[in-house]
Amino acid sequence: MEESLGAQYAMQIAVHTLRDRCKSLQQRIAQLEDENVELRVRCDRQEVNESSLSELDTLKEQITHLTEHRDQLQEKIRMVTSENQDLWSKLGKLINVNKNLGEQLKKINDTVTQHTTPQHTALIRSKTFTQDHPQTKVLQKNLEMNEKISLELENVSLKLMDSFSKQKMELEEICSEIDKMRESGEDVISENCGFYFDEEIEDDMVEEFKYLVDDLAALKEQALEQRKVLEEI
Repeated sequence: MEESLGAQYAMQIAVHTLRDRCKSLQQRIAQLEDENVELRVRCDRQEVNESSLSELDTLKEQITHLTEHRDQLQEKIRMVTSENQDLWSKLGKLINVNKNLGEQLKKINDTVTQHTTPQHTALIRSKTFTQDHPQTKVLQKNLEMNEKISLELENVSLKLMDSFSKQKMELEEICSEIDKMRESGEDVISENCGFYFDEEIEDDMVEEFKYLVDDLAALKEQALEQRKVLEEI
């Protein structure tokens, strides 16, 4: 019965967390659908000859793709961070409840011990015992149930941490790919590939690369900080 109550409570919290994640994903899907509609309208208005795409155009497409991927990872990180904060807040409340119950249980045990000394064995079945002993059992049951709920919530949090680690690995791969693209982009701009780029276009391209790399680096630092906080807890 106690395990059932603890599991049900933990399941309710997990369902609530998943429901919040579902809402966030639905909002993100709606945004992506709007972006897709805009892209389709643009594609209908502009006919692009793929064979005439230059190296610069290809790099711009890759930047756009990586930017979208970066935005998706940022959304996931914000969502996981919010879920972790909610879970740890609930765990903190349970810990406080367990602490209070433990203090009450200790006081009651001390009271029972004082009334069950050898010289007062006749008081074992007294009014004090019959009142305190059932209350002690109730507090013990509540304490055990809260501990089980805490374990269930910790398991849910560990799963979220695992998901967060996977997303961090994806982010590191993107950063590595961006570094390679930046090097190749500088080679394309600095070398003669059969045509010359306008200096303003080159500067814009370099600035765009720098902005994307800096943004991804900041996102990587945020992910590392979140992981460090979770490991310390």
